[in-house]
Amino acid sequence: MTPNEAADEMLDEVVQPYLEDLERRARTGAVQAAREIGFGVLLGLYACRDEDDNDRVLTHAGTPDAVDHLGSQAIRAMKNAGLDVPDDWLVEQCPSWAG
Repeated sequence: MTPNEAADEMLDEVVQPYLEDLERRARTGAVQAAREIGFGVLLGLYACRDEDDNDRVLTHAGTPDAVDHLGSQAIRAMKNAGLDVPDDWLVEQCPSWAG
């Protein structure tokens, strides 16, 4: 496994439990909590897009591409869980992911 592949796997392992929790909460009717988890994941990931410290996993995974991929996964998980991801929210909070 290359360092980039290992970094991608590590990032996925960090984000996946949040997406699973989001889906579980949406299924059980805790829609607002699920939405807040999703928005929190998106905001946290987006804040990392420009990370360039060579000692960080994000840099080895290839920012912003790795972060953008995880952001797409989070948006897809929210939509699959029936949660609205308003375009205007994305434009304001995560403009590179809007549209």
